[in-house]
Amino acid sequence: MGRVTTYGYDARHRIIIVDYSGTTPNPDVSYMYDLNDNPTAVTNYATNPVTTVAYVYDGIDRATSETDTIAGASYGIGYSYDSAGRLTKLVYPDNSAITYLYNGVGRTSQVKDASATYASFAYSADDLTNNATFGNGVVESYAYNGRGWPTSIKATYGQTTYLNLGYGYDYSGNVVMMGSATFSYDRLDRLLTASGGFGSQSYTYDAIGNRLQLDQNATTVVLRPNGAGSTPQWTPVGCTPNWQCVDEATSDGETTRVESSTIGNVDMYAIQDIAPNGGTVVSVTISAVARADNTGCIHDPTCGGGEIKLRANGYSGSSRSLPSQYRSLSDTWTTNPATGQAWTFAEVNA
Repeated sequence: MGRVTTYGYDARHRIIIVDYSGTTPNPDVSYMYDLNDNPTAVTNYATNPVTTVAYVYDGIDRATSETDTIAGASYGIGYSYDSAGRLTKLVYPDNSAITYLYNGVGRTSQVKDASATYASFAYSADDLTNNATFGNGVVESYAYNGRGWPTSIKATYGQTTYLNLGYGYDYSGNVVMMGSATFSYDRLDRLLTASGGFGSQSYTYDAIGNRLQLDQNATTVVLRPNGAGSTPQWTPVGCTPNWQCVDEATSDGETTRVESSTIGNVDMYAIQDIAPNGGTVVSVTISAVARADNTGCIHDPTCGGGEIKLRANGYSGSSRSLPSQYRSLSDTWTTNPATGQAWTFAEVNA
């Protein structure tokens, strides 16, 4: 703490030195320029050994060479361009070279050296990359929606698939799904939750958008019963865990749920209140397994014409029709519909 960084400039307002307090030598970094204000040398005296990176430019200010000097040993890199200013060759210190080829509309078509092709690219008419074929035989293919946003990226080698990611977006262009990971945002397009193989994370912000909290230990808590006789994550109130914890106390014999033949009837699961533990409520999710029987009734939680709605704290999800076979479905509320803000423990417990 208490360290000071000092900057020095020349008469043309170009930075020429950087000095960190409490270190030697002074300055720590120096800069030199040509008459066109291109940096010609950057020397770092604070490293051991001292390192210098020097640049040479052509008549239109394109870098043609870079020389890195470390402990007195120099390593050169060369750059070549075509008449359109595109990089055509990159020469490494060992004198090996990479060549870049372009198609008729200026898009990179190949990257290669004298003996091998490292990558080839194909494009759509609107300049989106359709696929990239690499020297090791791996092919990456891309698909896009009407706005040009990627909807899938797939990497294959022969019949083997190494990567297959799908992407979903909201109307603002925020990524809400990437492979098995999901993301949610508030009305100002700020990230609220992220969940996937990396775990679950949640974020909170102050009134002017500063991020206040990242909860890296957020976990998904399943509120519905997991199976006959198993122990739920949270203890149901006023009934035996995972069995007949509803207002119609007769099991249908096929699941831990019950059936109803009354239109508009509701099965209610009472869940014990959450004890606030310093974390945040990422979302409220209601899940069900349901089907329509041969009379068109629904087996959980509402019967009526083969349609079902899930409700959380008095807020209904969308109405959905169901087939004759059991189907898993859920509705998630990342914010409280009444406020548009993140759920509080008091609201979930209400």
